[in-house]
Amino acid sequence: MREVSKIIIRIDGFAEPTQLLSVKKAKGTPKHKKLEMLGGATDGQSAFEGLVRELEEEEKTGRLAEIVREQNPEPRAFAIGNEPHFLYEVTITFDDYVTLRAAKSESFGFRAVPEAKFKDPVFQSRITRKTLTLLNGVGLLE
Repeated sequence: MREVSKIIIRIDGFAEPTQLLSVKKAKGTPKHKKLEMLGGATDGQSAFEGLVRELEEEEKTGRLAEIVREQNPEPRAFAIGNEPHFLYEVTITFDDYVTLRAAKSESFGFRAVPEAKFKDPVFQSRITRKTLTLLNGVGLLE
């Protein structure tokens, strides 16, 4: 059974609660150029190991994976369809945020998104369906 690990990355240093999202590069799919949480399929690893591996693939400096290892967050478990999903949360500093570099094979870049925007239906059309489902699961769309 396929398992997926995703992560909410909050960024300290903005005037309002802000999250880091990736602009997905997935040509030929509905999620191409849409915003999504970082993470992905665990590929037979534990949920945490799969998340760290995905972060190492998606962020070139390795800083995000390092932060996740340091903070060692506990996941929330969700089912989306028949797929188990594990959702982690970490907080990074603004200084960390400005040093991050998206892997060009995975993403068109990272975006700092104020959490208040998640409630805007027009903005929601720019977010992948799975990310919307997870944001709703943690109450950020209410």
